[in-house]
Amino acid sequence: SRGTPLVIEIGHGPVMLVNGLQVGLLSAVIRPDPDEPGLAALLEALEMPYLFEVRTRLGMTGTTTFAGDVPPFEMNYPDGSIDFSGFTVDGTFDLQARRIESEGAMESLRVDGDWGSAAAEEFIFNADLTGFSTILWLGEIEMEVGSVTSAGVGPEGPFNLAMTEGGVHFDTAIDSTGELVTIEGRYYLDSLTAPDDFNLADASFAFAMRDFARDALEAYYTYGRLVAVSPETAPPLFPGIENLLYLTLASSPSLEIGPVEFRWNEQPFEANLRIDADGSGLPEREAFTMFNFGALLRAVSAEAYAETSEELAHVLAVASIKRQLRTTAAAAGAEIPAADLDTMAESQAVGMLLGLVLQNLVETSDVGYRSDLTFTNGELRVNGNVVPLGAFW
Repeated sequence: SRGTPLVIEIGHGPVMLVNGLQVGLLSAVIRPDPDEPGLAALLEALEMPYLFEVRTRLGMTGTTTFAGDVPPFEMNYPDGSIDFSGFTVDGTFDLQARRIESEGAMESLRVDGDWGSAAAEEFIFNADLTGFSTILWLGEIEMEVGSVTSAGVGPEGPFNLAMTEGGVHFDTAIDSTGELVTIEGRYYLDSLTAPDDFNLADASFAFAMRDFARDALEAYYTYGRLVAVSPETAPPLFPGIENLLYLTLASSPSLEIGPVEFRWNEQPFEANLRIDADGSGLPEREAFTMFNFGALLRAVSAEAYAETSEELAHVLAVASIKRQLRTTAAAAGAEIPAADLDTMAESQAVGMLLGLVLQNLVETSDVGYRSDLTFTNGELRVNGNVVPLGAFW
């Protein structure tokens, strides 16, 4: 498909007049070609001076500063309207240091139609990244939106959705040897309300990969890109995946998922999982095989816990039983009426939770129910009790 042509105005230093009086080596202003068919009419209808514009300046020290924006506009059409506050971005790029610092913001976007309305407010993003290699960038990225709302009438009747303060933060670092990478991330949400009395609050999902071999990370990226872009040229899954697994285990990395925390209709939930690999006992690469499951499991240890209220545990048990009943009925070519499904699941949920407590798979706590899990040297323990895994090796 044909893209939109761009017009670039360039000014040469040391004194430049493009985009105002400036001092530097080079400056430029980039925007869509206003003579492009249809663009002039669109800009006139939206009362915009341009669709978007990027302004750059290469300074005497080799650092490029940039700023860009999409101007605000209002658009009315027969079935509704769009009100956009505009979007701005600015930052710097140091070519020698391969470092980019940038921040952007949008105050609001609102769409109204015969179906209802939707709006987002106070979107921001910040990035401070340094290129370590062609595919590995170190530093931080953060994005946040202050609120999102939606209301209208759908196929099943009126609906309302409201979210406040949701965002994500990533931090990537490398150790002093330049070989071990740590990636940490966190998603968060202050509140989310939706139909059917759905109320989620104080939600947070964190994760971390620590001491991950840079060679393995770059190999995973390269292999995944080949599979996605040109699968016919990608090497066979085996022994390629075995090489990646060996590189991963050899650096003794850890993976942590959590804490995962939230309140659902004021009922608390918290969980965490940490997996550690010990590569000190691995054989030489030539003697390693991914099919020696016993050796692989002995090289891995894990700790996990989950805790929730009695009410939320009951809700989760009901949902699990419903899923099992549907699957069983579908396998027999049958379907359970919704009312009967609710009754059956509710009646079995209490017994299911009681059975888990009697088997010591779940313990009562001040919050409600809790389970603690450890896996070390091929042995699984739940709440301190050994759980047989069977003859895997």
